[in-house]
Amino acid sequence: MRPMVEEEEGGRVREPGQTQVRVLALVYAVSGLLLLVSAATPLSPSSPLAVIRTLGVAGVAVAVALPLLGRRWPAGTVHAAFALFSVLVAVAAAVSVTAVGVVGLGPAVIAACLYAAHAFPVSTGRVHVLLLLSAATAGALLSPAGTPLVPWSIVPVTGAAVFEVHGLLVRRLQAAADLDPLTGVANRRHWHEVASRDLVRAHRAGRRLSVVLIDLDGFKAVNDVHGHAAGDELLRELARCWQRELRREDLLGRHGGDEFVISLPGTSPSEAAALVARLRSSHPMPWSAGIATSDEGCDATSLLARADADLYAHKRARQSAGPRDEVPDALR
Repeated sequence: MRPMVEEEEGGRVREPGQTQVRVLALVYAVSGLLLLVSAATPLSPSSPLAVIRTLGVAGVAVAVALPLLGRRWPAGTVHAAFALFSVLVAVAAAVSVTAVGVVGLGPAVIAACLYAAHAFPVSTGRVHVLLLLSAATAGALLSPAGTPLVPWSIVPVTGAAVFEVHGLLVRRLQAAADLDPLTGVANRRHWHEVASRDLVRAHRAGRRLSVVLIDLDGFKAVNDVHGHAAGDELLRELARCWQRELRREDLLGRHGGDEFVISLPGTSPSEAAALVARLRSSHPMPWSAGIATSDEGCDATSLLARADADLYAHKRARQSAGPRDEVPDALR
């Protein structure tokens, strides 16, 4: 299941997308142009201008290629490009013939650490930052300039601190933007965003995705009899119970009020129905559910509309069996 406050980001492990591709392309472009400028105005007559120009041209070329490659493989492209950036920084440091030239790479290293805090999950970002700082430090130590270790150490220490502090702020902001503050599950906007991405992946892989829409029966009576605090606690309790039944790739969201929605990648209608049965047995609160499974050409909005229609068909059937406005016996 996807945890209520996820290890990396609220609701789902974050993967680099088109925005991250474009930002990394900008980092490459600026770095490449700065190298070309430094080649045009060298700090020392002995500067390896051919190597610096080559690195600058490579940076600009990658900046141009990144958006093209990232359209099809955004996550893989960003990971590979960031690793390449680490290598290029190490080479630039190793060929620098002045200490000023080596330390001058510090802003690019720190900017890359800042980027990693935004673009990658925590564990992946730490690996990338460790490799970047290790490569840059190795290049600095190999430089013929004899870079002093103490001045250079400011760069990796600052880069690591920027990644950790900014990464923490990003995760907190991401959770505030993506999670329902009452239940801790995905809010409506984030659920729809993630379900849409999962549906695109399902279409590409020839798999199916099912959606379950849940509406509680008699929830108004719980609020009226026991108070809104009890109703809020019931919603939190239901979310916790349901989360335990879900896989990591499934996503539970609060659709609004006493309605919840679940996306189930790679799940057939019969498997979704079996999950609904398990969810019912996890808590005595009665509810109605609608199920819809993807077909060719559908999107998340149309899939949700079909689940909504199925839900109200079931709800009408349940209501015809007797009134559901009173507090359920198991919750009295």
